[in-house]
Amino acid sequence: MKSNLSFFLLALVALVTITSCQKERTAPTSLLEDQFKDMTRHGGISGNIKIQAPSDWTVDYVKLENESLILKDISDAEFRVINTDTVVAKNGWFRMAKSSHGDSLFIDLKENFENVPRILVIGLKANGKEEEMRITQHRGKSYKIIDKKISEIDSLRRIYVSSHQCKPQTFSNYTSIPQKFSDRNVFWDVQHSSIFKSEDYGAFLWMSERDSTLMMEDLIIDGTIVWTGRVSYRNGTSNTPYQRGAVIETQVNPNETITLNGEVKYVERTSHYVFTIQNEEAGNQFEITGTWKQTVPISSTLLRN
Repeated sequence: MKSNLSFFLLALVALVTITSCQKERTAPTSLLEDQFKDMTRHGGISGNIKIQAPSDWTVDYVKLENESLILKDISDAEFRVINTDTVVAKNGWFRMAKSSHGDSLFIDLKENFENVPRILVIGLKANGKEEEMRITQHRGKSYKIIDKKISEIDSLRRIYVSSHQCKPQTFSNYTSIPQKFSDRNVFWDVQHSSIFKSEDYGAFLWMSERDSTLMMEDLIIDGTIVWTGRVSYRNGTSNTPYQRGAVIETQVNPNETITLNGEVKYVERTSHYVFTIQNEEAGNQFEITGTWKQTVPISSTLLRN
């Protein structure tokens, strides 16, 4: 009798132990470690976040909470991550994918260049369990260029002479003595132009309005620097007046009428550029690529008719 009772008690203990272990194995756990549930950053994020779930988990949605907006991908579908294919948001500022082993979520979140915080809410789902990850992203306090590569496309350099920005001026002298007239207005509208173009996210948003000019590569012709200086870094065209030098005065004799016109020699060049930018607060680095086209007036000739 005692032997049967002992066997029964041992069997009961074993059953309780097995049941307890099964409960421990199947008990629902958080999909995310606490450090990833609510993050605040002053820069971009790039890396893997461990997911504590079997590999069949998904990202069910991504929301911009501060804009009450469900995020869309580049195909205009709701942003969802189901497999290892990389999903990209419109404008390329955000990318996500499952790792090849399904144990982590790859996130590439570009800088927030707005003064208003960006609040991103990511909805995770696994075996009926749902959880949210929140990322509050602020603009970095300052950014700087730490590397700059500018490569001119030699085949696109062009040197030409034109009067298209010159303005003819007519002068009449109705007096009995010679008169002198300045040629200043002939070249008044002549401009140096600089055009930046880039399709990269945030290409022109990182720079402070207080310091929006960049030193670019010198323009060299036959070993001589014909232009050096800073240009405005902005999307599109910036113009600055042609620095011609001394004003020339032309003499008009009594009872004479003359017309002054001009020609300007221009150099046009196009370059690819790659800027490596650093968020000085967070230390993150990113690259901006684009094209820079410059038209430089390098000399002028006054024509008298």
